[in-house]
Amino acid sequence: RERANTAAMHAKELRREKERQEEERIAKYIIDKEVREAAYEKQMEEQKACKDKEIAKIRAQQEKAADQQAEVEMLRAKRSKEEADRKARDMARSRALKQQRMARELEEAMAARLRLPRHTGDR
Repeated sequence: RERANTAAMHAKELRREKERQEEERIAKYIIDKEVREAAYEKQMEEQKACKDKEIAKIRAQQEKAADQQAEVEMLRAKRSKEEADRKARDMARSRALKQQRMARELEEAMAARLRLPRHTGDR
């Protein structure tokens, strides 16, 4: 009987030891899984941060390009307006010179007419 009790106690201790070892394996598995998941989440966050940074960089480049394009268009419009203003001034100057020339020619023609001897129709 004593042997049976000892054997039963020994078997019980073995079962407890197996249970303890199984619980340790489960706990280790859970810890390892949590470590892996945390590492994966960290990697995903780093990739997202890297991607967000790249997107921000691209957006900044696009904004810079848009600003430069707007500046180019503004300069183009300014030059075009300056050219139109210059042409308008040139045309106004040309018209004024033409009017002055015509007025001078008219004056000269009238003066020449006054210098011509007058013929009266007396014969």
